[in-house]
Amino acid sequence: MFVIESWLYNVLHLVLTVGFLLYLYRLSEKLND
Repeated sequence: MFVIESWLYNVLHLVLTVGFLLYLYRLSEKLND
């Protein structure tokens, strides 16, 4: 149970981090235009 929960937490954290970086990247592109 704990192993699965920690795995889901790691995946969720990774997805949020990547999504946040992509959001900042798109935002900077809009500002540069």
